Amino acid sequence: MLKEKMLWMKDSGNIGDEIRQCRDEGRQIEALLPRAEKIAAMEDGEEKEKQARELLLEMENCPVEAMFPYEEPEACEDIRKAAQGSSLCRPVPEEELENRLKGAWIGRASGCLLGIPVEGWSRSKIRGFLKESGQYPLRSYMHSKTDAEIRKKIWDNGYGSRHRL
Repeated sequence: MLKEKMLWMKDSGNIGDEIRQCRDEGRQIEALLPRAEKIAAMEDGEEKEKQARELLLEMENCPVEAMFPYEEPEACEDIRKAAQGSSLCRPVPEEELENRLKGAWIGRASGCLLGIPVEGWSRSKIRGFLKESGQYPLRSYMHSKTDAEIRKKIWDNGYGSRHRL
């Protein structure tokens, strides 16, 4: 069960998410997509993970399209400059900052340890899993205590493969 919950730790399992992320960031990755498909179709093993790691690094370093309409700085000072005047950024009083950061990390860790990682899942896949496993509507953390038939249906069939690009 734990092995199934931790698929996100395999580099090959992250290729589809990285493709979506790169597209959202305006990165020019189209030339790498045939290689991504080839890696996704490979037998599980060290060679697949090695090639996946190399591909992920390449994708991350692809240039951003010249016509990309958004400014996405990476350096802290550049982020602050870009955020000035934004209604989305509100100052947090210094005395609250530590507690808010601690709460965010505790929430993230709790969700990952008590629930199941669903990063990259579509809304319909999450709802399908919840309904099939008797957890819909959600009243607590999602759990993976379901029979193998349901897990196979969700992960491999009706709601998309975990390795699909």
